[in-house]
Amino acid sequence: MKNKMKCVALLLSAASLSGMMTMTAFAAKSGRITSIRLEIKDNMQPGDALGEDEALSIEPGADNYSVKSWEIENSGYTWQYYDIPRVTVTVATEDENYFLVPQNGVRIKGDEANVYAVYSEEPQVLTITLNLRPMSRRVGGIEDAWLDGTVASWTPAIGAESYDIYLYRDERPVGSRKTTSDTTFDFGTAMRKDGEYYYKVRAAGGEGVKEGKFTESDSVYISPSDTEKQPEGEAKPLNNSERVPGQWIQNEKGWRFTNTDGSRPVNDWACSGDKWYYFGADGYMVTGWIQWEGKWYYLGPEGDMQTNTLTPDGYIVDENGARVW
Repeated sequence: MKNKMKCVALLLSAASLSGMMTMTAFAAKSGRITSIRLEIKDNMQPGDALGEDEALSIEPGADNYSVKSWEIENSGYTWQYYDIPRVTVTVATEDENYFLVPQNGVRIKGDEANVYAVYSEEPQVLTITLNLRPMSRRVGGIEDAWLDGTVASWTPAIGAESYDIYLYRDERPVGSRKTTSDTTFDFGTAMRKDGEYYYKVRAAGGEGVKEGKFTESDSVYISPSDTEKQPEGEAKPLNNSERVPGQWIQNEKGWRFTNTDGSRPVNDWACSGDKWYYFGADGYMVTGWIQWEGKWYYLGPEGDMQTNTLTPDGYIVDENGARVW
């Protein structure tokens, strides 16, 4: 009798343990979610277009919820130096899970972000508003970089205090990082071997400022006879045939223009030779019809805005270039 009771007790104990394990396993798969983690990669820069989605990535930090969408709340066309990027993130879960996440239950991994607000209108949907690193603690992008002989030159970046430069020959690094506060650098005898050379450059700011993205120059083939025995870092004076701000440059994609201050017009007009030209989101000259501030303008085959004329498709534009009929 005692043995039978002992067996029954063991069976009940095993059943109870099995039930607890089942409940534990179920709880691990479903139930209340009280904290989440978001992994952020933020490469947005002052001067960039607000719609460049590839510059920002937000991913979930666990498998029991997902990032359904995110949306930038700021208005405007480009990031200004005084902007604080604000993004609303929608996170969702499935099965028997539900959210009960306080503001301090949101953890951030990766680039800087502060949790501004957390709310949930549905048990399985959580909305999180984040303030990202202010644009005042970032540097802008370098629009263009080029190489003339051994001399590297690039357009200035917003907020930059210095620039980091890396030289490559035949896809391999040459030497170590170079740093300068100028927008030109002479590699000198670092380019003493035959090969295809190019460099990468990025802007850097002061303490606590996020570095900019790298810009890569076009490659140039250099042989020893092309290089002068000039100390590295000393820039040669540019001659009139070399590209300087205020000039046009053409490549396989089209024409770009550098303003006299070194900036590039993007989604904007520029005047050159008493004629007006428009440059799209990629910085290249546009031809044909464009709409600007509610009015239509026609840009001829050479890119210049047409005025007081009849366009090839039969419309009249006035002295300001706006379509009137």
